[in-house]
Amino acid sequence: MAVDNPSHHLRPGQSVHAAITSGDPAHTAILIPHDSVVYVDGKATAFVAETDTRVRPVPVRLGGSDGTRHEVLEGLEAGQRVAATGVFALKSELFR
Repeated sequence: MAVDNPSHHLRPGQSVHAAITSGDPAHTAILIPHDSVVYVDGKATAFVAETDTRVRPVPVRLGGSDGTRHEVLEGLEAGQRVAATGVFALKSELFR
């Protein structure tokens, strides 16, 4: 990244504090843990809690990931609870 320095106040090796802003408008996103996503028939799926003891599989369309969380573009609504542990066991129950 290049920074304009027409007045030559910045010198090589100098430490500075800077704020970097993006040209893109900010947006809100639904994020779920990486471990909440499994693939069923090749489709990304999350298990949504209907009650404290009942879940249902929901296909989701994923966006970006930071390695610990996935952005969900479609399939979930804000505030829905998803299973974050035991997901492999839930998936295996689908095929019983």
